[in-house]
Amino acid sequence: MKLIHRCAVALVVLVLTGCSDPSGERELRAGLRELKRDNFVRAKSLFERSIARRPGHIDNAVTHNALGIAAWRLGSLAEATMAFEDSRRLNPNLVEPLYNLGVLAAERDDLRSATRYLNEAAALAPNDPRPLEFLAELYMQRGQWTLARNALYSALDREPRSARIYTAIAAAHAGLRQPEQATEALMFALETNARYTPALFNLAVVYDTLVGDAEQARAFYKRYLAAASREGRAIEARDALARLDRVGVLKPLLPVSATLAPPPPPLPETEPPSETARPVEVAQVDAPVETPPVAEPTPPSPPSVVDGLLQQAEERARSGNIQAAIDLFVRAADAAAAEGRLDRQEHAYREGVRVALDQPRAHALLGQFLYERGRYEQALQAFRQAATINADFAPAQLGLARLAVRNNELDAAVVHYRRAMASDPTASEAFWEYAQLYDKSLELPENAARAYREFAANFPGDGRRTTALARAEELAPTPQPVEPAPAAATVAARLDYRPPTQRNPSAAMQAFNRAGVYREQQDWERAIFFYLRALENDDQVPSTFYNLGICYTMAGDRERARLAYQEAIRLQPGMHDARYNLALLYREAGDVGAAVRLLDEIVRNQPNYAAAHYALGALLAESSQTRARARQHYEQYLRLVPNDRNAPAIRQWLQQN
Repeated sequence: MKLIHRCAVALVVLVLTGCSDPSGERELRAGLRELKRDNFVRAKSLFERSIARRPGHIDNAVTHNALGIAAWRLGSLAEATMAFEDSRRLNPNLVEPLYNLGVLAAERDDLRSATRYLNEAAALAPNDPRPLEFLAELYMQRGQWTLARNALYSALDREPRSARIYTAIAAAHAGLRQPEQATEALMFALETNARYTPALFNLAVVYDTLVGDAEQARAFYKRYLAAASREGRAIEARDALARLDRVGVLKPLLPVSATLAPPPPPLPETEPPSETARPVEVAQVDAPVETPPVAEPTPPSPPSVVDGLLQQAEERARSGNIQAAIDLFVRAADAAAAEGRLDRQEHAYREGVRVALDQPRAHALLGQFLYERGRYEQALQAFRQAATINADFAPAQLGLARLAVRNNELDAAVVHYRRAMASDPTASEAFWEYAQLYDKSLELPENAARAYREFAANFPGDGRRTTALARAEELAPTPQPVEPAPAAATVAARLDYRPPTQRNPSAAMQAFNRAGVYREQQDWERAIFFYLRALENDDQVPSTFYNLGICYTMAGDRERARLAYQEAIRLQPGMHDARYNLALLYREAGDVGAAVRLLDEIVRNQPNYAAAHYALGALLAESSQTRARARQHYEQYLRLVPNDRNAPAIRQWLQQN
């Protein structure tokens, strides 16, 4: 017999608070009424009409979200996903589309994407418990009971008197075979709502199958039946009562597992009592051993601030709020440092690892402490453990990069820095140290200049920006463009995207990564769609334009590809891959002069760019007047890549000319 709990697993629709266009509002409200009545085809048609009446309007974010729900209920997951992405694009501050994307990803069994979306939704709406509840549901589905419990206690911090969340917490404790804590959580649920039938049923199950208390199990099965005689679990409750009357109590026979039921209609989740239900006395129990904390306790008095913080951290850890416990361990470490007690500081970090063994943050904090003390081997082990738990945890990758630089493992350092930057586009130290790695250690001036310029573009408020730009110009002077780049507004209009009124790098990165998946699949149209969505959130990232140029080229739209490459070069003049691809487009269009000028700029600033030498040789060999120059570039190409597959043909041409 399974415990039941109420986690927020439905797709959610935004509450309509008014729109600026009366006609669009009218269709939207009508569509929401049809959605509530399960008339999904009619609802979808009304939502599409509402969007058409005010194209591009920010209020359409609400409508796209509702359209996604209608499409989902009609079985069109791809269309639903696109609608939710459109909703996010129009209003990146809405939590509902993110939550809904998480639900859809879970339905596709893409648990990694579901977890990412739900964590983003939880961060975007710090007072909304729903994303954390559904995240816990996914953890339970995989039997990760500790992670589920931790997520639910975080959700409880957002809604402290929720019978629903307490009931889900009990299910997690039951999965961990902790009947005392499960019982305690269910008692809290009933204190909050004495008629909450899932808590009554679950108490009966816990006493029946985990505790082995037949008398209490009978009492709560009866209370449940009295409060919810028409619910689906009533049959199970009656069968359990009959069994208990016959044979006493069966010893534990769970596993308790949470199954992800098909989401109900997208309406606010409620649990109203049955019309026939009568008030139920809440079972009296002894004072709870441990109450999930709602507010952070006041630090105890002397003898030691550090000891008080460590004690608070332990209490938070026992209650299941691991992230809050880690925060308190960090505060204890800071207090120990202020007292000059390095031994106590290390003790605090190691205690954090002990209670949060599955949290990469705890290991990375210990690793940073050890690194700063020169204990590099131990730091390496801590950072590796953090990266093993989560390979995309930026502080762990940054720590591994620094240790790789120290050990002169420069190729490994490049990989770790890139992973840190991809995982956290706000990690300024990773971007800065990456540029310095190319500059000081690898001595690759073009790469260093490109990295310095990327740092300056991503962190305009950083005090090192001026230094970065000056060093980039010193390493690789900015080349002049072949032709004036169009104005930004013109580029946006011609590429068909709306320039952002406010940059949102996080949303841009998400869209960029989605586009990269489609690009790898050679689904050029979808890749283009998501690269444009990335630009609508941040159009100051040259790599987005560069990849967009590639996709337009592969899709056969040469004019837009040219525009995209030009914009990439305007934003990052040292991006020679974009300049090379642009030269190929000019050559294809018959403008040999423009192609040669672009390729000349590449080899002037990056003499070892073999492909540019080859392309110059091919272009210059077409005219007898420029064949001497063609020879020079072909010979340089052979020096750089003597074993290339084109080398025999080039040697033959050189012999003949």
